[in-house]
Amino acid sequence: MFTIAKDFQQLPRQLYFIFLCSLVNRLGMFVYPFLTLYLVNGRGLSVAAAGTMLSVGSLGMILGNLLSGSLVDRWQAKGVILLSFSINIIGYWGLMTQNASPYAYTFFLFVGLLGMGMYGPAGSLLIAKLSSTEQRQFAYANDYVFKNLGMAFGPLLGGVLAVRSFELVFYGDILSKTICLLLIYFGLKATIGGSQQKAQQTQNNQSLIQLLIASPALTVFCLSGILLIGVLFGMEYLVPLLLKNVFHTSEIMVGAVYTLNAAIVLGASFIVERLIRDRSEPLMMVISACFWVVGMLTIVIGFNTTALLLGITFWSLGEIIYSIILPAYVSKNAPEHCKGRFLALVDLTVSGARIVFPALLGYIWFNYDVQSALWLLTVMPTLGLLVYASIFLMHSRRSPALETARD
Repeated sequence: MFTIAKDFQQLPRQLYFIFLCSLVNRLGMFVYPFLTLYLVNGRGLSVAAAGTMLSVGSLGMILGNLLSGSLVDRWQAKGVILLSFSINIIGYWGLMTQNASPYAYTFFLFVGLLGMGMYGPAGSLLIAKLSSTEQRQFAYANDYVFKNLGMAFGPLLGGVLAVRSFELVFYGDILSKTICLLLIYFGLKATIGGSQQKAQQTQNNQSLIQLLIASPALTVFCLSGILLIGVLFGMEYLVPLLLKNVFHTSEIMVGAVYTLNAAIVLGASFIVERLIRDRSEPLMMVISACFWVVGMLTIVIGFNTTALLLGITFWSLGEIIYSIILPAYVSKNAPEHCKGRFLALVDLTVSGARIVFPALLGYIWFNYDVQSALWLLTVMPTLGLLVYASIFLMHSRRSPALETARD
């Protein structure tokens, strides 16, 4: 514990404002965990329609990832973050105040998630820019812990507000984004981020596709993460409906599930970070996938509230490894002139999971049953395990050859 405190004190002071912003942002992230209930129970939409609407609206998050990754490689990351929170506030305000058609809901959801998607790459790049190579994994671990510290209480408070009124959920979220905007505006210098050097202008003009082709190994490592993180966002869609409409619990239990996940992250993240430091990244991703698989099997087989809580306990450990390894690995291995766009690729896999899985799971549940949807979420990390195991084996075979060549 003393070592963690000492390492934290050695981090640049501006990182503290990023961590605090992550805390406040997640503490006030009331809307997204309850969007499914808001659309189904509050607006009277079907489960399938709500899933499709979330998927279409989440296209905004993908666009936000791509836009942010491009902007932070050329512009100041602080400005990108301020813009992201402003857009998010506008979208959620419109989603709360209008009572028109589902098309209007989808539009404002698109705008809100566009802003949400812009924050991730810019925040990740700031952490990479402000921390040294030796500090970077620890810095990302801290950001991850602060996010989940907010998640430990935010959704639970959101559940209390949702019992009273969905309108209060929106007001609370908008207030938190306003506070985050002020923290970044007053706490960070304006010159952090962006590749401004003239010698790099030609490289900065490369498209994302060109960059992905130029770095295939890094691309595969990043994109394969969707096979793991897809479980998280698939369950984010299913858990409120499972607890409320299948297991017949209250809205507060929905918040309690998120709190359990956050509590495990808070208790284990720094321990895990120490254990995985300087280890093979592909091997760590294999271990992460194993936790996801065991967690989902527990939920599918048990199929009750207790099994759900136990399964979340298992795959929360996999989530910790995933969330620390991917951004640290990318920021270490991506070329300097396109670091923001590769960090955006990590967020892109998350946004892709948000788009694919709500619509797909909503369709499966509507046309088949919820068990089939849960089995799909069990197959995904199993495939991820195979992919990362293959990558690890290729790395293991390559390493002895490299050592022989050096000798």
